Amino acid sequence: DLHLSLRRQRQMCIRDRCGGITGVGLGKGQEKMFYLPDPHTDFMFAVIGEELGLFGTVLVMAGFLILFSSGWRIAMHCSDPFGRSLATGLSLSIFLYALAHIGVVVGIFPPTGLPLPFVSCGGSALLFNFLSAGVVISVAKESVGSNNRRRYRRTHRPSSRHLRRL
Repeated sequence: DLHLSLRRQRQMCIRDRCGGITGVGLGKGQEKMFYLPDPHTDFMFAVIGEELGLFGTVLVMAGFLILFSSGWRIAMHCSDPFGRSLATGLSLSIFLYALAHIGVVVGIFPPTGLPLPFVSCGGSALLFNFLSAGVVISVAKESVGSNNRRRYRRTHRPSSRHLRRL
């Protein structure tokens, strides 16, 4: 309903001013106690903004950007087309999931119920995020392994001189 949405927007603006540059301190935020609905899932980024301030929010956003760029780099170095698509899709889904959550907290999107990946408490969403990260790591491991096998075969082929002795 419109009234609840406007109330949430007003509380998020108050939270932004309350957090400031450095925040009020970890665990000392007051907005999560009385004013924000579902602070442990839907508005976790708001709690981070209040308690850790601008530094904490920039650090969280930088972490998701590093996670996405690592997944992108893994996908670009993968020789298998399926592994490349899989790594790109999964890392992009985690990144877009985080952007959607941040967009809700900032007020760009309406509240959707998406938890912040790897930070908010959540059951199936947290499981999906961990499985996605594990699959991307597996693609990276397989990609590095196949590149090493190809390089080994190229540089360690027995020469014809060694074959004649046998």
